[in-house]
Amino acid sequence: MAIFIIGLLYAILMISVGINEIYFYSTGKSEFLSSLMLTFSGSILLIAFVWQFSAKTKN
Repeated sequence: MAIFIIGLLYAILMISVGINEIYFYSTGKSEFLSSLMLTFSGSILLIAFVWQFSAKTKN
């Protein structure tokens, strides 16, 4: 479970870096913190949705 959480955090970080690279290439400005927050909140919402959906299907 701990390895899964570490892997998930690493994936969120790498997606944020990729989004920031695209944004920096397009605009010339770096907004790493904003892309990190956006990616983190989106992934947490996705995890919560999958968790709720899997809990409903088990019952």
